Amino acid sequence: MNKPLTTKIFLSGLGLVVVGLILIVVGAATTSHDAYTGAVSIGPLLVVGYIVMLIGGLVETVAWIGALVALAKISAWGWFVFVLLLSGIGMLAYIIAGPNPNRNLQTA
Repeated sequence: MNKPLTTKIFLSGLGLVVVGLILIVVGAATTSHDAYTGAVSIGPLLVVGYIVMLIGGLVETVAWIGALVALAKISAWGWFVFVLLLSGIGMLAYIIAGPNPNRNLQTA
């Protein structure tokens, strides 16, 4: 997977996680509790927020695995270990300053 595609996929997943988190916060604010019966009414935004956040996390995982495969192909083992151990932060660092596997394969 090339770096621009990995970047787009990861940032899309990150955007979904942020949107999901916002929906969860809004949904939690609209959740009601009946003090008399003890029943809790969960708002639909809360459920949708969790689903959107889950999908975003899966999209980020796909980008993470693609980046690890690309880094292994070019034998960038330092970056590979960094991205492997620090997944989210490592991916952001890879997107900003990491090696471009396609550029390295063309010059080799």
